[in-house]
Amino acid sequence: MTQSAPEQRQIAQVLCLVYHEARNIRTAVRRRQLPDATRYAAFMGLSPNPELAWRDLAGFRRSAVQAASAAAAASVFAKRFGLTLAELAELFRQPFWHDPALRGPQWAAIAVKLWELVATEAMADRSISAEIYRELLDLPLGSGRLADQLALLPP
Repeated sequence: MTQSAPEQRQIAQVLCLVYHEARNIRTAVRRRQLPDATRYAAFMGLSPNPELAWRDLAGFRRSAVQAASAAAAASVFAKRFGLTLAELAELFRQPFWHDPALRGPQWAAIAVKLWELVATEAMADRSISAEIYRELLDLPLGSGRLADQLALLPP
């Protein structure tokens, strides 16, 4: 594992949070704003209730925490939902995510930064990975930063 245990836990939480937020795709599906809604069926299966959806993803979070790397942790969620981080970032950039309540551009930035972290980890350059990790935690989310939101998450 190239990350420390606390970092790996936070990376797993951020991964889970990004995929968890994508459950809001249901709004675009209901409005028929997507050409292939079946591609997002795994997200539609999550509860619209944030607490219940977070609880439903607990096993995947545990698997991601135990993964040997950020890439392996990302793979846990990509396999579950059928979308990579790059695809998820592109999804969050779609016009229907620009509703202020959905914060699509913020989630797109988080997904891209996670993707960068996974890519730099593969280069085995700890200093670059550490810088991207810090940048990730400092990204804006809602009225604060991603790190602030992580501190509020239930286990």
